[in-house]
Amino acid sequence: MQIGIISDTHSVLPATVFECFNEVKHICHAGDIGNEDVITELETICPVSAIHGNVDGWPLVQKYPASLSFDLNGILLHIVHDVGSIEYYSYRLLRKGIQPDVVVFGHTHRTCSERHGKTLFINPGTASRPMSGKKGSVAILDIGVADLQPQFFEIPIIS
Repeated sequence: MQIGIISDTHSVLPATVFECFNEVKHICHAGDIGNEDVITELETICPVSAIHGNVDGWPLVQKYPASLSFDLNGILLHIVHDVGSIEYYSYRLLRKGIQPDVVVFGHTHRTCSERHGKTLFINPGTASRPMSGKKGSVAILDIGVADLQPQFFEIPIIS
């Protein structure tokens, strides 16, 4: 089962995202949604699990939690906007008794795929506001395979 991973849309959802996510069965949005219309558009593809980010305002902060943990086909996923340090966030999760297989996060606008212990941390980058002249990006993760590794896709940003 493939899942789409997206973050930091800031009210912008490039059409290329629909091409990248055309075969995914679930989408995780790691915050800084910007506008409810982004989630509504993503839901035309498949179900979406989303959290709010640090720049999301009302009513998004009321509708979407700051973090979310859920099981999807036997894989425990945890979505949060900002992990700060991956090592420290792993420690915080462990203290709460949460041991996810995958942590999806955003905030930095930079792609990341890093293991800490048994947990894979994935940041898809930003779908709308890349830094330093880079392209936007999203990720796809196949949770039906033993070796979880995301595939990143660059998406052009149209100004």
